[in-house]
Amino acid sequence: METKKLEIKNFNQRTYQLQTYTVKSDRAPLNKPRPLAIVVPGGSFTHLSVKEGEPVALAYVSRGFNACVVSYNLLQDEGKIYPDAGLDVLSTVDYYRRHAAEYQIDPDKIMTIGFSAGGHIVSAANYLAA
Repeated sequence: METKKLEIKNFNQRTYQLQTYTVKSDRAPLNKPRPLAIVVPGGSFTHLSVKEGEPVALAYVSRGFNACVVSYNLLQDEGKIYPDAGLDVLSTVDYYRRHAAEYQIDPDKIMTIGFSAGGHIVSAANYLAA
């Protein structure tokens, strides 16, 4: 498994962090594109819950997904929480669709999972995307 910590800009040009967990293979049958789980931890919009980030991403990796954890913009960060936290999630989807081959994912099989405040952000992202 390959992991990377990325710094990405959302559609409003605000920077956020993305931790990737990618399983790649050049051998059949493991070399097929995998689904992607985008994990958005909770934390009352003031911090990111550690137990709702990497452990969840790794659980999805163990089930055949590639995964990432979004460290979205928080209340104490410069700028507005809305819509930027939701845009962080949408920008993550866009990033992975543009880099699907590199991460060996199926761009049509991307799911988001959020906990508490992260669930609220995922819902906002889904609303913004509609």
